[in-house]
Amino acid sequence: VHTEQTFRAGPDKAAVYERMFHTGLFEVLESVPLVGDTAVLARGRQPRGPLTSGGRNEDFLSAPLVVEMALQAAGLWGMVHHAFSYLPVGIGTLRHYGPHLAGEDVALRVLVESGSTERLVANVEARTTDGTLILVLAGVELIGHRKAAEQERFAPSLPVRTVHRTLTADEAIHWIERLQISTVELLS
Repeated sequence: VHTEQTFRAGPDKAAVYERMFHTGLFEVLESVPLVGDTAVLARGRQPRGPLTSGGRNEDFLSAPLVVEMALQAAGLWGMVHHAFSYLPVGIGTLRHYGPHLAGEDVALRVLVESGSTERLVANVEARTTDGTLILVLAGVELIGHRKAAEQERFAPSLPVRTVHRTLTADEAIHWIERLQISTVELLS
């Protein structure tokens, strides 16, 4: 994540799902600590339970709800910056590096290549809390679905002071969780 940009505190889970239509197992984002000019840092959790009539989420090796996390986190950038909701229309490439267990946390990093009210293109990386790569999605494309009503728009949050440090994934998750209650620092 380029630290030469302005970051703001992102919305909490309740605020996200007041605006997104997702329910149940599809409420996969736990927190969105930071939203930047061209990036989002988010944390999701793989839910347990029935995903389809034929199987539970934990039975799938392809991590479909980690893909869902990536799409929601990318769309959230557009909601914050353009006050639009977005729907996915394509993924250029998806590289799956291994299964991820239901119930475990996922760290997400979204890097936006371009974004407008009509179209948003981003790259997303998903990792376990110990830093193991789960998925890389390149060329995630979303299209503007509709303009958010005034009451659906995210209120601007205060800029976040950023500090550049190198940490393990566990250390980064610990710091990201602290962002909700203490001095905010960006870690990349």
